[in-house]
Amino acid sequence: MSRVLRYSERLNRKRRLLSLSKISTISHWLKLTFLVILIGILGGLGAVVFRLMINLMKLLLQSYFTSMIPLNDKVVFVIPPIIGGFIAGVLIHKWAIEAKGHGVPEVMESFIFKGGIIRKRVAFIKILASSITIGSGGSAGREGPIAQIGASLGSTIAQLLKLPRAYVRLFVACGLAAGIAGTFNAPLGGALFALEILYNGLLTFNAAYILFSAIIGVAVVNIILGREVFISIPERLTTDIAELPYFVILGIIMGLVAYLWVRLFYFFEDLYDKIKLPLYLKTAIGGLITGLIGFSFIDYGIMGVGYEGIEKLIDGYIDIKLALMLAFLKMIVTANTIGSGGSGGVFSPSLYIGSMIGGVYGFLLVREHLSKNFIPYVLAGMAALFAGASQAPLTQIIMIPEMFREYMLMPFIATSVIPSYTISRMLLKGSSIYTLKLERRGVEIKAGRPYLFSLVPVKDLMEEPIAVEAEATIYEVEKFMTSRNLDTIPVTKNGKFIGMATLKQISKAIINGKGNLKVDEILDTTLKLSINPESTVFKAFELMEKYDLDVLPVVNSNEKIIGVVTRKDLLRAYDLVSVETGS
Repeated sequence: MSRVLRYSERLNRKRRLLSLSKISTISHWLKLTFLVILIGILGGLGAVVFRLMINLMKLLLQSYFTSMIPLNDKVVFVIPPIIGGFIAGVLIHKWAIEAKGHGVPEVMESFIFKGGIIRKRVAFIKILASSITIGSGGSAGREGPIAQIGASLGSTIAQLLKLPRAYVRLFVACGLAAGIAGTFNAPLGGALFALEILYNGLLTFNAAYILFSAIIGVAVVNIILGREVFISIPERLTTDIAELPYFVILGIIMGLVAYLWVRLFYFFEDLYDKIKLPLYLKTAIGGLITGLIGFSFIDYGIMGVGYEGIEKLIDGYIDIKLALMLAFLKMIVTANTIGSGGSGGVFSPSLYIGSMIGGVYGFLLVREHLSKNFIPYVLAGMAALFAGASQAPLTQIIMIPEMFREYMLMPFIATSVIPSYTISRMLLKGSSIYTLKLERRGVEIKAGRPYLFSLVPVKDLMEEPIAVEAEATIYEVEKFMTSRNLDTIPVTKNGKFIGMATLKQISKAIINGKGNLKVDEILDTTLKLSINPESTVFKAFELMEKYDLDVLPVVNSNEKIIGVVTRKDLLRAYDLVSVETGS
Protein backbone atom coordinates (compact mmCIF):
# COMPACT_ATOMS: atom_id res chain seq x y z
CA MET A 1 0.00 0.00 0.00
CA SER A 2 1.42 3.34 -1.02
CA ARG A 3 2.03 6.15 1.40
CA VAL A 4 -0.46 8.34 -0.53
CA LEU A 5 -3.18 5.67 -0.28
CA ARG A 6 -2.57 5.13 3.44
CA TYR A 7 -2.79 8.87 4.08
CA SER A 8 -5.99 9.11 2.01
CA GLU A 9 -7.60 6.28 3.98
CA ARG A 10 -6.67 7.93 7.30
CA LEU A 11 -8.03 11.27 6.08
CA ASN A 12 -11.32 9.72 4.96
CA ARG A 13 -11.55 7.83 8.24
CA LYS A 14 -11.15 11.06 10.19
CA ARG A 15 -13.69 12.86 8.00
CA ARG A 16 -16.24 10.08 8.53
CA LEU A 17 -15.81 10.31 12.27
CA LEU A 18 -15.98 14.10 12.33
CA SER A 19 -19.17 14.02 10.29
CA LEU A 20 -20.70 11.80 12.96
CA SER A 21 -19.35 13.76 15.90
CA LYS A 22 -20.30 17.42 15.49
CA ILE A 23 -19.70 18.13 19.14
CA SER A 24 -20.45 21.80 18.74
CA THR A 25 -24.12 21.17 17.79
CA ILE A 26 -26.78 21.17 20.50
CA SER A 27 -28.58 18.14 19.04
CA HIS A 28 -25.43 16.06 19.14
CA TRP A 29 -24.64 17.15 22.72
CA LEU A 30 -28.17 16.32 23.86
CA LYS A 31 -28.07 12.91 22.21
CA LEU A 32 -24.71 12.06 23.72
CA THR A 33 -25.78 13.28 27.16
CA PHE A 34 -28.99 11.24 27.00
CA LEU A 35 -27.05 8.10 26.11
CA VAL A 36 -24.50 8.69 28.88
CA ILE A 37 -27.39 9.07 31.37
CA LEU A 38 -28.96 5.87 30.01
CA ILE A 39 -25.70 3.96 30.41
CA GLY A 40 -25.30 5.39 33.92
CA ILE A 41 -28.79 4.14 34.79
CA LEU A 42 -28.08 0.70 33.30
CA GLY A 43 -24.72 0.50 35.09
CA GLY A 44 -26.39 1.42 38.39
CA LEU A 45 -29.17 -1.11 37.80
CA GLY A 46 -26.53 -3.71 36.96
CA ALA A 47 -24.84 -3.03 40.31
CA VAL A 48 -28.20 -3.38 42.11
CA VAL A 49 -29.15 -6.62 40.33
CA PHE A 50 -25.69 -8.06 40.89
CA ARG A 51 -25.77 -7.30 44.61
CA LEU A 52 -29.27 -8.77 44.95
CA MET A 53 -28.19 -11.86 43.01
CA ILE A 54 -25.23 -12.39 45.34
CA ASN A 55 -27.55 -12.14 48.36
CA LEU A 56 -30.00 -14.57 46.72
CA MET A 57 -27.28 -17.09 45.93
CA LYS A 58 -25.88 -16.74 49.44
CA LEU A 59 -29.35 -17.43 50.83
CA LEU A 60 -29.88 -20.45 48.59
CA LEU A 61 -26.41 -22.00 48.58
CA GLN A 62 -25.24 -21.19 52.11
CA SER A 63 -28.18 -20.53 54.43
CA TYR A 64 -30.90 -22.75 52.90
CA PHE A 65 -28.70 -25.54 51.54
CA THR A 66 -26.56 -25.94 54.66
CA SER A 67 -29.64 -25.95 56.89
CA MET A 68 -30.83 -29.11 55.12
CA ILE A 69 -27.64 -31.03 55.88
CA PRO A 70 -27.71 -32.75 59.29
CA LEU A 71 -24.37 -31.41 60.47
CA ASN A 72 -23.97 -29.05 63.38
CA ASP A 73 -20.36 -28.19 62.66
CA LYS A 74 -19.20 -25.39 60.36
CA VAL A 75 -17.66 -28.04 58.10
CA VAL A 76 -20.96 -27.99 56.22
CA PHE A 77 -19.80 -24.71 54.61
CA VAL A 78 -17.17 -26.64 52.63
CA ILE A 79 -19.87 -27.96 50.27
CA PRO A 80 -21.46 -24.77 48.81
CA PRO A 81 -18.22 -23.42 47.21
CA ILE A 82 -17.75 -26.75 45.42
CA ILE A 83 -21.27 -26.67 44.01
CA GLY A 84 -21.03 -22.98 43.19
CA GLY A 85 -17.67 -23.40 41.50
CA PHE A 86 -19.00 -26.28 39.40
CA ILE A 87 -22.14 -24.42 38.26
CA ALA A 88 -20.23 -21.22 37.49
CA GLY A 89 -17.64 -23.22 35.55
CA VAL A 90 -20.36 -24.84 33.41
CA LEU A 91 -21.95 -21.45 32.62
CA ILE A 92 -18.61 -19.91 31.65
CA HIS A 93 -17.41 -22.94 29.69
CA LYS A 94 -20.65 -23.32 27.73
CA TRP A 95 -21.84 -19.75 27.07
CA ALA A 96 -19.20 -17.05 27.68
CA ILE A 97 -15.55 -17.85 28.29
CA GLU A 98 -14.95 -14.08 28.69
CA ALA A 99 -16.69 -14.34 32.08
CA LYS A 100 -13.84 -16.45 33.43
CA GLY A 101 -11.61 -14.81 36.02
CA HIS A 102 -11.75 -11.26 37.31
CA GLY A 103 -13.20 -9.55 34.24
CA VAL A 104 -11.21 -6.32 34.05
CA PRO A 105 -8.45 -7.70 31.75
CA GLU A 106 -11.15 -8.85 29.33
CA VAL A 107 -12.66 -5.35 29.29
CA MET A 108 -9.19 -3.87 28.71
CA GLU A 109 -8.53 -6.23 25.82
CA SER A 110 -11.87 -5.41 24.23
CA PHE A 111 -11.40 -1.68 24.77
CA ILE A 112 -7.89 -1.50 23.33
CA PHE A 113 -7.84 -4.15 20.63
CA LYS A 114 -11.47 -4.85 19.65
CA GLY A 115 -12.91 -1.37 19.41
CA GLY A 116 -14.88 -1.84 22.62
CA ILE A 117 -16.98 -4.65 21.14
CA ILE A 118 -18.20 -7.05 23.85
CA ARG A 119 -20.63 -9.88 23.16
CA LYS A 120 -24.16 -9.04 24.33
CA ARG A 121 -24.51 -12.20 26.41
CA VAL A 122 -21.46 -11.44 28.56
CA ALA A 123 -23.30 -9.17 31.04
CA PHE A 124 -25.96 -11.81 31.72
CA ILE A 125 -23.52 -14.71 32.11
CA LYS A 126 -21.16 -12.61 34.24
CA ILE A 127 -23.97 -11.71 36.66
CA LEU A 128 -24.97 -15.36 37.00
CA ALA A 129 -21.49 -16.87 37.22
CA SER A 130 -20.07 -14.26 39.60
CA SER A 131 -23.10 -14.17 41.90
CA ILE A 132 -22.98 -17.97 42.16
CA THR A 133 -19.22 -17.96 42.77
CA ILE A 134 -19.35 -15.25 45.46
CA GLY A 135 -22.74 -16.26 46.92
CA SER A 136 -21.61 -19.87 47.41
CA GLY A 137 -18.61 -18.70 49.45
CA GLY A 138 -15.93 -18.30 46.78
CA SER A 139 -13.36 -15.68 47.73
CA ALA A 140 -13.76 -12.92 45.14
CA GLY A 141 -14.84 -9.32 44.88
CA ARG A 142 -17.64 -7.48 43.12
CA GLU A 143 -15.59 -4.88 41.23
CA GLY A 144 -14.32 -7.12 38.39
CA PRO A 145 -17.73 -8.56 37.55
CA ILE A 146 -19.59 -5.25 37.79
CA ALA A 147 -16.87 -3.60 35.69
CA GLN A 148 -17.43 -6.21 32.99
CA ILE A 149 -21.22 -6.06 33.39
CA GLY A 150 -21.34 -2.26 33.11
CA ALA A 151 -18.86 -2.23 30.22
CA SER A 152 -20.87 -4.91 28.40
CA LEU A 153 -24.08 -2.90 28.79
CA GLY A 154 -22.38 0.24 27.46
CA SER A 155 -20.94 -1.68 24.52
CA THR A 156 -24.33 -3.23 23.73
CA ILE A 157 -26.04 0.18 23.58
CA ALA A 158 -23.37 1.51 21.23
CA GLN A 159 -23.57 -1.58 19.02
CA LEU A 160 -27.37 -1.48 18.80
CA LEU A 161 -27.21 2.17 17.71
CA LYS A 162 -24.33 1.38 15.30
CA LEU A 163 -22.22 4.22 16.66
CA PRO A 164 -18.61 4.90 15.58
CA ARG A 165 -15.84 3.03 17.36
CA ALA A 166 -14.83 6.06 19.40
CA TYR A 167 -18.25 6.10 21.05
CA VAL A 168 -18.28 2.36 21.61
CA ARG A 169 -15.11 2.80 23.68
CA LEU A 170 -16.51 5.84 25.50
CA PHE A 171 -19.70 3.98 26.41
CA VAL A 172 -17.70 0.96 27.59
CA ALA A 173 -15.80 3.27 29.95
CA CYS A 174 -19.04 4.98 31.07
CA GLY A 175 -20.69 1.64 31.82
CA LEU A 176 -17.67 0.42 33.74
CA ALA A 177 -17.47 3.64 35.76
CA ALA A 178 -21.21 3.59 36.56
CA GLY A 179 -21.05 -0.02 37.76
CA ILE A 180 -17.96 0.48 39.92
CA ALA A 181 -19.24 3.78 41.34
CA GLY A 182 -22.64 2.30 42.14
CA THR A 183 -21.15 -0.78 43.77
CA PHE A 184 -18.88 1.18 46.12
CA ASN A 185 -20.93 4.39 46.37
CA ALA A 186 -17.90 6.27 45.05
CA PRO A 187 -18.54 8.35 41.90
CA LEU A 188 -15.07 9.93 41.69
CA GLY A 189 -13.40 6.59 42.40
CA GLY A 190 -15.49 4.84 39.74
CA ALA A 191 -14.68 7.46 37.12
CA LEU A 192 -10.97 7.43 37.96
CA PHE A 193 -10.91 3.63 37.83
CA ALA A 194 -12.23 3.74 34.25
CA LEU A 195 -9.81 6.49 33.23
CA GLU A 196 -6.69 4.95 34.82
CA ILE A 197 -7.37 1.34 33.84
CA LEU A 198 -8.77 1.87 30.33
CA TYR A 199 -7.39 5.22 29.13
CA ASN A 200 -4.38 5.25 31.48
CA GLY A 201 -4.82 8.96 31.96
CA LEU A 202 -7.31 11.82 32.10
CA LEU A 203 -8.76 12.80 28.74
CA THR A 204 -10.75 16.02 29.27
CA PHE A 205 -13.62 15.36 26.89
CA ASN A 206 -14.12 11.73 27.88
CA ALA A 207 -13.55 12.34 31.60
CA ALA A 208 -16.58 14.63 31.86
CA TYR A 209 -18.96 12.07 30.41
CA ILE A 210 -17.45 9.17 32.35
CA LEU A 211 -17.79 11.09 35.62
CA PHE A 212 -21.38 12.03 34.75
CA SER A 213 -22.22 8.37 34.10
CA ALA A 214 -20.59 7.37 37.41
CA ILE A 215 -22.68 9.94 39.30
CA ILE A 216 -25.87 8.62 37.67
CA GLY A 217 -24.87 5.04 38.60
CA VAL A 218 -24.44 6.01 42.27
CA ALA A 219 -27.75 7.89 42.24
CA VAL A 220 -29.60 4.84 40.89
CA VAL A 221 -28.12 2.54 43.55
CA ASN A 222 -28.87 5.05 46.35
CA ILE A 223 -32.48 5.48 45.19
CA ILE A 224 -33.11 1.72 45.12
CA LEU A 225 -30.97 0.43 47.98
CA GLY A 226 -30.54 3.57 50.06
CA ARG A 227 -27.41 5.57 50.79
CA GLU A 228 -24.87 3.62 52.75
CA VAL A 229 -21.24 3.91 53.80
CA PHE A 230 -18.94 1.07 52.73
CA ILE A 231 -17.98 0.19 56.33
CA SER A 232 -18.82 2.56 59.15
CA ILE A 233 -15.99 3.99 61.22
CA PRO A 234 -16.84 4.35 64.93
CA GLU A 235 -15.53 7.93 65.09
CA ARG A 236 -14.09 10.64 62.88
CA LEU A 237 -10.45 9.89 62.20
CA THR A 238 -7.67 12.39 62.75
CA THR A 239 -3.94 11.84 62.36
CA ASP A 240 -0.97 13.91 63.39
CA ILE A 241 1.11 15.26 60.51
CA ALA A 242 4.17 13.97 62.40
CA GLU A 243 3.03 10.42 61.50
CA LEU A 244 3.62 10.93 57.76
CA PRO A 245 6.97 9.04 57.85
CA TYR A 246 5.14 6.02 59.26
CA PHE A 247 2.78 6.08 56.27
CA VAL A 248 5.79 6.16 53.93
CA ILE A 249 7.18 3.03 55.62
CA LEU A 250 3.77 1.36 55.33
CA GLY A 251 3.78 2.19 51.62
CA ILE A 252 7.16 0.52 51.17
CA ILE A 253 5.91 -2.59 52.97
CA MET A 254 2.72 -2.69 50.92
CA GLY A 255 4.66 -2.33 47.66
CA LEU A 256 6.54 -5.53 48.50
CA VAL A 257 3.35 -7.27 49.61
CA ALA A 258 1.59 -6.18 46.39
CA TYR A 259 4.37 -7.77 44.35
CA LEU A 260 4.13 -11.03 46.32
CA TRP A 261 0.33 -11.01 46.07
CA VAL A 262 0.37 -10.61 42.26
CA ARG A 263 2.99 -13.33 41.86
CA LEU A 264 1.10 -15.71 44.15
CA PHE A 265 -2.13 -15.05 42.26
CA TYR A 266 -0.60 -15.96 38.90
CA PHE A 267 1.29 -18.91 40.39
CA PHE A 268 -2.07 -20.52 41.14
CA GLU A 269 -3.51 -19.53 37.77
CA ASP A 270 -0.54 -21.20 36.05
CA LEU A 271 -1.00 -24.24 38.27
CA TYR A 272 -4.63 -24.65 37.27
CA ASP A 273 -3.82 -24.04 33.58
CA LYS A 274 -1.53 -27.08 33.70
CA ILE A 275 -4.31 -29.31 35.05
CA LYS A 276 -5.88 -31.16 32.11
CA LEU A 277 -9.48 -31.09 33.27
CA PRO A 278 -12.63 -29.31 32.04
CA LEU A 279 -13.06 -25.80 33.42
CA TYR A 280 -16.05 -26.72 35.60
CA LEU A 281 -14.04 -29.41 37.40
CA LYS A 282 -11.17 -27.00 38.01
CA THR A 283 -13.54 -24.40 39.45
CA ALA A 284 -15.04 -27.10 41.66
CA ILE A 285 -11.53 -27.94 42.93
CA GLY A 286 -10.94 -24.25 43.60
CA GLY A 287 -14.20 -24.17 45.54
CA LEU A 288 -13.19 -27.25 47.55
CA ILE A 289 -9.88 -25.70 48.62
CA THR A 290 -11.62 -22.42 49.48
CA GLY A 291 -14.17 -24.28 51.58
CA LEU A 292 -11.60 -26.40 53.41
CA ILE A 293 -9.56 -23.34 54.35
CA GLY A 294 -12.43 -20.94 54.91
CA PHE A 295 -14.95 -22.90 56.99
CA SER A 296 -12.88 -22.47 60.17
CA PHE A 297 -12.94 -18.68 59.66
CA ILE A 298 -16.52 -18.34 58.45
CA ASP A 299 -17.11 -15.25 60.59
CA TYR A 300 -13.92 -13.48 59.49
CA GLY A 301 -14.56 -12.96 55.79
CA ILE A 302 -12.18 -15.55 54.36
CA MET A 303 -15.04 -16.83 52.21
CA GLY A 304 -17.07 -14.48 50.04
CA VAL A 305 -16.28 -10.79 49.53
CA GLY A 306 -14.83 -10.44 53.02
CA TYR A 307 -16.17 -7.12 54.28
CA GLU A 308 -17.28 -8.62 57.60
CA GLY A 309 -13.63 -9.41 58.33
CA ILE A 310 -12.57 -5.80 57.68
CA GLU A 311 -15.38 -4.62 59.94
CA LYS A 312 -14.25 -6.92 62.77
CA LEU A 313 -10.70 -5.60 62.37
CA ILE A 314 -11.85 -1.98 62.61
CA ASP A 315 -14.05 -2.83 65.62
CA GLY A 316 -11.03 -4.36 67.40
CA TYR A 317 -12.00 -8.04 67.37
CA ILE A 318 -8.88 -9.23 65.53
CA ASP A 319 -5.39 -9.31 67.05
CA ILE A 320 -1.98 -9.18 65.37
CA LYS A 321 -1.45 -12.94 64.93
CA LEU A 322 -4.94 -13.54 63.61
CA ALA A 323 -4.73 -10.57 61.21
CA LEU A 324 -1.50 -11.88 59.67
CA MET A 325 -3.00 -15.35 59.31
CA LEU A 326 -6.17 -14.00 57.72
CA ALA A 327 -4.19 -11.89 55.22
CA PHE A 328 -2.22 -14.95 54.08
CA LEU A 329 -5.25 -17.22 53.94
CA LYS A 330 -7.23 -14.65 51.94
CA MET A 331 -4.44 -14.62 49.36
CA ILE A 332 -4.57 -18.41 49.06
CA VAL A 333 -8.35 -18.79 48.81
CA THR A 334 -8.73 -15.88 46.37
CA ALA A 335 -5.97 -17.21 44.14
CA ASN A 336 -7.71 -20.61 44.18
CA THR A 337 -11.20 -19.26 43.56
CA ILE A 338 -10.29 -16.97 40.65
CA GLY A 339 -7.15 -18.76 39.44
CA SER A 340 -9.12 -21.97 38.95
CA GLY A 341 -11.41 -20.11 36.55
CA GLY A 342 -14.07 -18.86 38.93
CA SER A 343 -15.77 -15.55 38.20
CA GLY A 344 -15.07 -12.64 40.54
CA GLY A 345 -12.91 -9.60 41.15
CA VAL A 346 -9.63 -8.98 42.97
CA PHE A 347 -10.37 -5.50 44.35
CA SER A 348 -12.27 -6.50 47.51
CA PRO A 349 -9.88 -9.36 48.41
CA SER A 350 -6.99 -6.93 47.93
CA LEU A 351 -8.67 -4.45 50.28
CA TYR A 352 -9.06 -7.26 52.81
CA ILE A 353 -5.40 -8.27 52.58
CA GLY A 354 -4.22 -4.66 52.72
CA SER A 355 -6.47 -3.87 55.69
CA MET A 356 -5.13 -6.80 57.72
CA ILE A 357 -1.46 -5.95 57.11
CA GLY A 358 -2.12 -2.23 57.58
CA GLY A 359 -3.95 -3.10 60.81
CA VAL A 360 -1.00 -5.11 62.10
CA TYR A 361 1.32 -2.18 61.34
CA GLY A 362 -1.07 0.22 63.08
CA PHE A 363 -1.38 -2.07 66.13
CA LEU A 364 2.41 -2.09 66.51
CA LEU A 365 2.62 1.72 66.29
CA VAL A 366 -0.11 2.12 68.91
CA ARG A 367 1.56 -0.43 71.17
CA GLU A 368 4.83 1.51 70.95
CA HIS A 369 2.95 4.79 71.61
CA LEU A 370 3.90 6.13 68.16
CA SER A 371 0.27 6.57 67.15
CA LYS A 372 -3.06 6.95 68.93
CA ASN A 373 -5.21 5.12 66.39
CA PHE A 374 -4.56 2.10 64.14
CA ILE A 375 -7.57 2.61 61.82
CA PRO A 376 -5.93 5.19 59.48
CA TYR A 377 -3.27 2.58 58.77
CA VAL A 378 -5.99 0.05 57.95
CA LEU A 379 -7.38 2.37 55.28
CA ALA A 380 -3.93 3.36 54.00
CA GLY A 381 -2.98 -0.34 53.81
CA MET A 382 -6.02 -1.07 51.64
CA ALA A 383 -5.27 1.75 49.23
CA ALA A 384 -1.53 1.11 49.08
CA LEU A 385 -1.82 -2.61 48.41
CA PHE A 386 -4.28 -2.30 45.58
CA ALA A 387 -2.52 0.73 44.10
CA GLY A 388 0.60 -1.42 43.89
CA ALA A 389 -1.22 -4.44 42.47
CA SER A 390 -3.37 -2.53 39.96
CA GLN A 391 -0.93 0.29 39.16
CA ALA A 392 -3.82 2.74 39.53
CA PRO A 393 -2.65 5.09 42.31
CA LEU A 394 -5.00 8.04 41.73
CA THR A 395 -8.04 5.79 41.94
CA GLN A 396 -7.02 4.50 45.37
CA ILE A 397 -6.06 7.91 46.74
CA ILE A 398 -9.58 9.12 45.94
CA MET A 399 -11.65 5.95 46.25
CA ILE A 400 -10.80 4.73 49.75
CA PRO A 401 -11.53 8.08 51.46
CA GLU A 402 -14.69 8.31 49.36
CA MET A 403 -15.87 4.82 50.35
CA PHE A 404 -15.32 5.44 54.06
CA ARG A 405 -16.25 9.17 53.93
CA GLU A 406 -12.89 9.98 55.54
CA TYR A 407 -11.61 12.70 53.23
CA MET A 408 -9.25 14.20 55.84
CA LEU A 409 -7.10 11.08 55.53
CA MET A 410 -6.45 11.60 51.82
CA PRO A 411 -2.92 13.12 52.24
CA PHE A 412 -1.88 10.28 54.56
CA ILE A 413 -3.30 7.63 52.23
CA ALA A 414 -1.49 9.24 49.29
CA THR A 415 1.74 9.13 51.31
CA SER A 416 1.41 5.33 51.50
CA VAL A 417 0.08 4.83 47.97
CA ILE A 418 2.95 6.53 46.11
CA PRO A 419 5.85 4.42 47.48
CA SER A 420 3.79 1.24 47.15
CA TYR A 421 2.96 2.07 43.54
CA THR A 422 6.60 2.94 42.76
CA ILE A 423 8.13 -0.16 44.35
CA SER A 424 5.66 -2.63 42.88
CA ARG A 425 6.02 -0.95 39.49
CA MET A 426 9.76 -1.56 39.56
CA LEU A 427 9.39 -5.15 40.79
CA LEU A 428 6.60 -6.02 38.34
CA LYS A 429 8.45 -4.20 35.52
CA GLY A 430 5.45 -2.10 34.58
CA SER A 431 2.92 -4.92 34.76
CA SER A 432 -0.13 -5.10 37.02
CA ILE A 433 -2.55 -7.72 38.28
CA TYR A 434 -4.74 -6.75 35.31
CA THR A 435 -2.21 -6.43 32.48
CA LEU A 436 -0.28 -9.61 33.34
CA LYS A 437 -3.22 -11.72 32.24
CA LEU A 438 -3.07 -10.10 28.81
CA GLU A 439 0.72 -10.08 28.59
CA ARG A 440 0.73 -13.84 29.17
CA ARG A 441 -1.46 -14.20 26.09
CA GLY A 442 1.14 -12.33 24.05
CA VAL A 443 -0.71 -9.00 24.09
CA GLU A 444 1.67 -6.01 24.04
CA ILE A 445 0.48 -3.96 26.99
CA LYS A 446 1.96 -2.53 30.17
CA ALA A 447 0.52 -0.54 33.04
CA GLY A 448 1.68 3.06 33.03
CA ARG A 449 2.22 3.32 29.27
CA PRO A 450 -0.24 5.15 27.00
CA TYR A 451 -2.44 2.16 26.10
CA LEU A 452 -4.16 4.00 23.32
CA PHE A 453 -0.97 4.03 21.25
CA SER A 454 -1.38 0.26 21.17
CA LEU A 455 -4.37 0.95 18.91
CA VAL A 456 -2.14 2.11 16.07
CA PRO A 457 0.05 -0.47 14.28
CA VAL A 458 3.31 0.62 12.67
CA LYS A 459 1.97 -0.28 9.20
CA ASP A 460 -0.52 2.61 9.46
CA LEU A 461 2.31 5.13 9.92
CA MET A 462 5.29 3.88 7.97
CA GLU A 463 6.69 5.83 5.03
CA GLU A 464 8.40 4.62 1.87
CA PRO A 465 11.68 2.72 2.54
CA ILE A 466 14.84 4.77 3.10
CA ALA A 467 18.13 2.85 2.97
CA VAL A 468 21.62 2.76 1.50
CA GLU A 469 23.29 -0.24 -0.10
CA ALA A 470 26.23 -1.92 1.62
CA GLU A 471 28.32 -1.22 -1.51
CA ALA A 472 27.94 2.56 -1.13
CA THR A 473 31.04 4.46 0.01
CA ILE A 474 31.15 6.31 3.28
CA TYR A 475 31.39 9.62 1.38
CA GLU A 476 28.20 8.77 -0.54
CA VAL A 477 26.34 7.77 2.61
CA GLU A 478 27.44 10.96 4.39
CA LYS A 479 26.17 13.07 1.49
CA PHE A 480 22.83 11.20 1.46
CA MET A 481 22.32 11.51 5.23
CA THR A 482 23.20 15.22 5.21
CA SER A 483 20.74 15.92 2.40
CA ARG A 484 17.97 14.14 4.35
CA ASN A 485 19.04 15.58 7.73
CA LEU A 486 19.36 12.06 9.20
CA ASP A 487 21.43 10.83 12.14
CA THR A 488 20.87 7.14 11.37
CA ILE A 489 20.23 5.22 8.15
CA PRO A 490 19.34 1.54 7.46
CA VAL A 491 21.82 -0.45 5.37
CA THR A 492 20.81 -3.28 3.02
CA LYS A 493 22.73 -6.02 1.25
CA ASN A 494 21.19 -8.09 -1.54
CA GLY A 495 17.85 -6.52 -0.64
CA LYS A 496 18.01 -7.53 3.03
CA PHE A 497 18.43 -5.34 6.09
CA ILE A 498 21.85 -5.85 7.74
CA GLY A 499 22.14 -2.99 10.24
CA MET A 500 22.10 0.73 10.95
CA ALA A 501 24.80 3.28 10.13
CA THR A 502 25.06 6.35 12.32
CA LEU A 503 26.28 9.82 11.36
CA LYS A 504 28.74 9.60 14.24
CA GLN A 505 30.32 6.46 12.71
CA ILE A 506 30.37 8.01 9.26
CA SER A 507 31.97 11.28 10.46
CA LYS A 508 34.62 9.41 12.46
CA ALA A 509 35.55 7.29 9.42
CA ILE A 510 35.89 10.38 7.20
CA ILE A 511 38.07 12.15 9.80
CA ASN A 512 40.30 9.05 9.89
CA GLY A 513 40.66 9.12 6.08
CA LYS A 514 38.40 6.12 5.43
CA GLY A 515 35.79 7.91 3.32
CA ASN A 516 36.34 5.60 0.32
CA LEU A 517 35.59 2.45 2.29
CA LYS A 518 32.27 0.68 1.77
CA VAL A 519 29.74 1.44 4.47
CA ASP A 520 29.35 -2.21 5.54
CA GLU A 521 33.03 -2.27 6.54
CA ILE A 522 32.37 0.08 9.45
CA LEU A 523 28.85 -1.11 10.20
CA ASP A 524 28.01 -1.84 13.83
CA THR A 525 26.10 -5.12 13.51
CA THR A 526 24.91 -4.90 17.12
CA LEU A 527 22.69 -2.00 15.99
CA LYS A 528 20.55 -4.23 13.78
CA LEU A 529 17.30 -2.72 15.02
CA SER A 530 14.03 -3.08 13.17
CA ILE A 531 10.33 -3.60 13.77
CA ASN A 532 7.61 -5.61 12.04
CA PRO A 533 4.56 -3.91 10.50
CA GLU A 534 2.11 -5.37 13.04
CA SER A 535 4.00 -4.02 16.08
CA THR A 536 2.51 -1.09 17.94
CA VAL A 537 3.55 2.55 17.80
CA PHE A 538 4.60 2.33 21.43
CA LYS A 539 7.07 -0.47 20.61
CA ALA A 540 8.59 1.71 17.89
CA PHE A 541 8.75 4.64 20.30
CA GLU A 542 10.57 2.51 22.91
CA LEU A 543 13.22 1.36 20.43
CA MET A 544 13.81 4.81 18.98
CA GLU A 545 14.11 6.41 22.42
CA LYS A 546 16.38 3.69 23.84
CA TYR A 547 18.85 3.77 20.94
CA ASP A 548 18.37 7.44 19.95
CA LEU A 549 17.21 6.66 16.40
CA ASP A 550 15.45 9.08 14.09
CA VAL A 551 14.62 6.35 11.55
CA LEU A 552 13.50 2.80 12.32
CA PRO A 553 13.20 0.29 9.47
CA VAL A 554 10.05 -1.83 9.16
CA VAL A 555 10.97 -5.28 7.88
CA ASN A 556 8.97 -8.31 6.80
CA SER A 557 9.66 -11.96 7.60
CA ASN A 558 12.24 -12.09 4.78
CA GLU A 559 14.34 -9.29 6.33
CA LYS A 560 13.33 -6.95 3.51
CA ILE A 561 12.71 -3.30 4.37
CA ILE A 562 9.11 -2.45 3.43
CA GLY A 563 9.03 0.99 5.06
CA VAL A 564 10.46 3.20 7.77
CA VAL A 565 9.08 5.01 10.81
CA THR A 566 10.43 8.45 11.76
CA ARG A 567 9.97 10.60 14.85
CA LYS A 568 7.57 12.78 12.85
CA ASP A 569 5.44 9.70 12.19
CA LEU A 570 5.19 8.99 15.91
CA LEU A 571 3.77 12.47 16.43
CA ARG A 572 1.20 11.78 13.72
CA ALA A 573 0.07 8.74 15.71
CA TYR A 574 -1.58 11.11 18.17
CA ASP A 575 -4.04 12.20 15.47
CA LEU A 576 -4.97 8.59 14.76
CA VAL A 577 -5.48 7.92 18.46
CA SER A 578 -7.69 11.00 18.70
CA VAL A 579 -9.83 9.62 15.88
CA GLU A 580 -10.12 6.24 17.63
CA THR A 581 -11.12 7.66 21.00
CA GLY A 582 -13.03 10.81 20.19
CA SER A 583 -10.76 12.76 22.53
